[in-house]
Amino acid sequence: KMKNLKLLSFHHRLAGQADCYCLGNDGTVYFASNNGIFILDRTSEKVSLLTELCEDANDTSHCLIGIEYIFEADSIFLVFSSGRMFLYDLYQKTFHCTGLVTSQLEGYSWSPDQELLVLLTGTNTLILLTKDFEAVTENSLDCDEFGESKPISVGWGSKETQFHGSEGKEAARPKHIEAKSPLPYDDHRPRISWREDGEYYVTSNVDNSRGCRLLRIWNRNGILQYTAEVKNGLEEPLCWKPSGSCIACSQQDENRHKIIFFEKNGLQHGQFILPFKINIFKVTCLLWNQDSTILLIVAQELVESPSCSKVMLYTCSNYHWYLKQSFELKPDLAVKWDVNKPRKLHCYNKKSGDFYTLEWAWTIFQNPYLNGCDDAITGSIHNGNIFITPFAKLLVPP
Repeated sequence: KMKNLKLLSFHHRLAGQADCYCLGNDGTVYFASNNGIFILDRTSEKVSLLTELCEDANDTSHCLIGIEYIFEADSIFLVFSSGRMFLYDLYQKTFHCTGLVTSQLEGYSWSPDQELLVLLTGTNTLILLTKDFEAVTENSLDCDEFGESKPISVGWGSKETQFHGSEGKEAARPKHIEAKSPLPYDDHRPRISWREDGEYYVTSNVDNSRGCRLLRIWNRNGILQYTAEVKNGLEEPLCWKPSGSCIACSQQDENRHKIIFFEKNGLQHGQFILPFKINIFKVTCLLWNQDSTILLIVAQELVESPSCSKVMLYTCSNYHWYLKQSFELKPDLAVKWDVNKPRKLHCYNKKSGDFYTLEWAWTIFQNPYLNGCDDAITGSIHNGNIFITPFAKLLVPP
């Protein structure tokens, strides 16, 4: 596939400062802060106050860590670091306190079907709730067990029984990776990402016993299935590909900054190198679009006051990753793919209040037919370069 991404539209609006935002089912955008919930009108493209927070929710001593539009209830879900959770009914225009967790919350994530809610606490605890906010299970993220799907080997086909030629017996011995401390700029907060079918989710946290950031895969019932192999230098972001084939993470090893992929069983399978040196940028976000064709990467300079956030769009063809689009926006960026259009992206700057909407289309770059000469030259873009193939003369990758 030699498709490229062509920018179709770019819109910029000033939405005002807020802590977080979410997208409704009809394209409506909601913003929230301790000052209230705001709505971006699609017709006038102006932001107006939808409601002030209720007295119980208006607690300035704890920050708002996220909001989510609940499709079935036509409500806005709000969760605070204090552990308080609320629903704002958009039809009745009323607040309802749905629950309280005694531990400080560091993160959360609804399942894709919004039937389950996972809460991650500051004590490395995972709490699984139903959509009615009833507790299902509570587990520690620092468990020593591998998981329910631990493989049982009788030796056949294992690395120890395979022929290794000139490498000898040393190659048959499993390599042990010694766990190292997390990266200096790691915020030590847990992360979570669901698989699109809602059957599994993956968590990433700094394991207290091993001292490194570690991935664990859980099933829908909150039962640990796999513990990933140790990979030193893992950064915080992770995202499960909607098609379910792999989990994307970012890693800084001794001499390269790269994106690595894990399978559901926790083993690494594939990687590609990012176009900047180590210890220059940190990856702050990884996000697949809805049809799994584009991997979005947001990176920010490793300085006290970064000047920009670098946004990159990658696609994969013939097992090779191509950087199709790259642009810069102000730092402290929150990004979301559109829920209905797979190549439409929303970017919000929480500090400046700038809200951007960009949409791309697939296109093929071909040379025109001139003077009876047609070499069928087709170009593929990667990292500011164009790779061409004259298909009339030979069939090779660009």
